[in-house]
Amino acid sequence: MDEENKKKKILIAEDDEMLVEIYRKKFGNGEYDLTVTTDGRETIDKIKKIKPDIVLLDLVMPELDGFKVIELAKKNPETKDVRIIVTSNLGQESEKAKAIKLGAAEFLIKADYDLNELADKVKSYL
Repeated sequence: MDEENKKKKILIAEDDEMLVEIYRKKFGNGEYDLTVTTDGRETIDKIKKIKPDIVLLDLVMPELDGFKVIELAKKNPETKDVRIIVTSNLGQESEKAKAIKLGAAEFLIKADYDLNELADKVKSYL
C-alpha cells in the first residue's frame, strides 16, 4: 500500500479517445497513478479531489475549456500549486500567452512534440 501512495499522480484531461489511449500506453505502465477526464468540469472536480502532481490539459474540451480549468485551479488555494502542462492543437501566440499568464507551467502544441518528449517533460516536472 505504501508503494501505491508514493506513485506520482498524473491527470490527463483530453476528450480525443485516440490520444487518451496513446497517453494511457505511455503513462499507464504502473509507474504513475493515472486518471483521465474528458471534459473541463470533471477535470476541475478531479483536480480538487485527487490533487495530481501534474495535469496534461487539452484546451478544447466540453463543459469548460482548458483556460477556465487553469483559472479555476489556480484561484483555489488547495489546488493553486498543481502543475499544468497544456497540450493543444491551438498554437497562436495569444493562446500560449493566455495559458501561461493564467498559470500553466508549459504550453505544448500537439503536432510539435512526440510522446517521448512529452514523457521527458512530465518527468522533469515530477
